[in-house]
Amino acid sequence: MKKSLLYVGALVAVFAPGLVSAQNGIDDAIDAVQGWISALIPLIIGIGVLVFLWGVVQYITAGSDSDKRKEGGYLMAYGIVGLFVMISIWGLVNFVSDTTGITPGTTPDAPEIPEN
Repeated sequence: MKKSLLYVGALVAVFAPGLVSAQNGIDDAIDAVQGWISALIPLIIGIGVLVFLWGVVQYITAGSDSDKRKEGGYLMAYGIVGLFVMISIWGLVNFVSDTTGITPGTTPDAPEIPEN
């Protein structure tokens, strides 16, 4: 119970300044979230590369131990599949963005309602 209260307190301390500055508008809050996501994407891809490389190291250093070689092979496979999925989704988002003409960081204009 005490740990969960500590986590909630930490989250409030981290996000409270952002909530106070949200009175400047929802656009600032959206920009902040986009900035966090933009910063996380390379980090997550880097973690995928590290998982793959750790699998390569385990595979090479296993020698004749078939269990360790198998574990290294699994890590390499998971790293490659994870990288493929992440980069494919990133490409799909960019494709849809280019196709629709919506560029990241901009808000599309609302359609005008005709007056009758």
